[in-house]
Amino acid sequence: MARKKKRNGRVAFDMGGVMTSDDLENRKRPEGGYRLVNPRRHCIPMVRKFVQRFTPDNLFIISRARDGGVQANWKLLDAWRFWQTTGFKRANVIIYDGERSKKAEWVKRHEITDMVDDRVEILTHMPVGVKLIAFSPKSEERRQFEPLLKGPLVVVSDWLELALYYGI
Repeated sequence: MARKKKRNGRVAFDMGGVMTSDDLENRKRPEGGYRLVNPRRHCIPMVRKFVQRFTPDNLFIISRARDGGVQANWKLLDAWRFWQTTGFKRANVIIYDGERSKKAEWVKRHEITDMVDDRVEILTHMPVGVKLIAFSPKSEERRQFEPLLKGPLVVVSDWLELALYYGI
């Protein structure tokens, strides 16, 4: 079987809504803290394939978290044994507490070429030239924000469809 060549580009994934089914708000416990949840179906094996195709240096997680969620997301990745099972670089994970629009600054700083996010609103902030990939977006949000995008929108419904889009 012929080896597939490494792909050019740098891909970033959001966490809540892409790697997990629930965003951070839905994981909050009434008594404080956050629930640990499983990754989305096929997430871990597909991330491993992305690492093989793009190399660890070209994959990022860029995710916003508030109210103690930064630490909760790190704990979640550790609980999944994410680093050991995927080969993803820990140094390429950016979980920040701040405005959603700040994600675009991280994208610029790390020269991300493709942004995968479940929120179309976030994709409106991306620099021109970044490939915009909406991961199972809510249809109402898509209708509202798609006209504001600075480029075409690719929509995928799950990790298998995302991998297929990249030819993985």
